[in-house]
Amino acid sequence: MATYFFEGHIKPVIVEMSYRHIVEIGVAAGANTVNLLQLAQEVDAFLYCIDPSTDFEPDTEYQRLLIVRKPSLQALKTIKQIDCAVIDGDHNWYTVYNELKLVGERLVTGGTVFLHDVLWPYGRRDMYYEPKRVPRKYRHPYQKMGIVQGKMWLSRDGINGEYYNAAYEGGSCNGVLTAIEDFLRLNQEYAFSIVQAEHGLGVLQKRPAGA
Repeated sequence: MATYFFEGHIKPVIVEMSYRHIVEIGVAAGANTVNLLQLAQEVDAFLYCIDPSTDFEPDTEYQRLLIVRKPSLQALKTIKQIDCAVIDGDHNWYTVYNELKLVGERLVTGGTVFLHDVLWPYGRRDMYYEPKRVPRKYRHPYQKMGIVQGKMWLSRDGINGEYYNAAYEGGSCNGVLTAIEDFLRLNQEYAFSIVQAEHGLGVLQKRPAGA
């Protein structure tokens, strides 16, 4: 989860860059949302939290917090400006690629996007919380079966067998890292790096034109 990277990577960038419009995609139980909310209050930032199925309710009132219980590809269209986005939602090519397009249209120069799970198991394999949200054209065969590192096909053993996972690893339009790479081919104004820990944190920063 993105909480692993909050203190060492996400928070320092938000503070140093004085970001004031922060978006979180993928709230779940709210573990990282609590961190982001506390930081938003400290720096007087607006925090948008997007997740269609979260039950998270903050234990404090903060006027510059908005929880949007809609799919990210709908919710992002309502946001005008983004300084920083933390993406840890639906880990499939179609969703992540289109999240990046929508975030990129709203991201300020110098803005940063953090994406979790850019390495195994979902760097090169789709996962679908709600398969029908992904158009058939971009939806791989899938099953609720486990993932074993080094094995292309799903297994009765392995991890994350409770989720709808793509039947195989690799190939086009498959996985979080593949989505990032495809986005970068058409958007060369970004610097990209990966933190090699806890399934990988991708960091995209939007550079000034010509930099």
